[in-house]
Amino acid sequence: MELEEETIFTVMDLCKFGVKQEIQAQYGYGERVRKERSQISFHCKYPKCPAHFNVAILDQNKYKLIKIVEEHDHSAPNDKSQYSSVFYRKYLEHYFQTDDNQRAIAQLNAFKDLEIPLTGPSIPEEKKT
Repeated sequence: MELEEETIFTVMDLCKFGVKQEIQAQYGYGERVRKERSQISFHCKYPKCPAHFNVAILDQNKYKLIKIVEEHDHSAPNDKSQYSSVFYRKYLEHYFQTDDNQRAIAQLNAFKDLEIPLTGPSIPEEKKT
């Protein structure tokens, strides 16, 4: 997907783009709703990493990319060892709301639809403390 500011995403496009950012970073992203719930900021969870992107919420299924910083800095010490993908969870929530298939099928479809390689870099689940 050619990417520039003002790009319009559906929920599925946003999930796919977010997963690609996480795979590129080899680290999970977090999200913060901003400005009276009209924007969402997604940021790399690595401590002090400046990578992030912001989207404006246009409606329930449309988002507009308004800012992106793709440079990662993972030089700071990190005490966490496992991470999770907010986009993978969002995809599965959307999938379960629109389809009654079994969980395993949902996970395989998520990997296919979000273009997550079945081998290679991955985003492990976050350790619960």
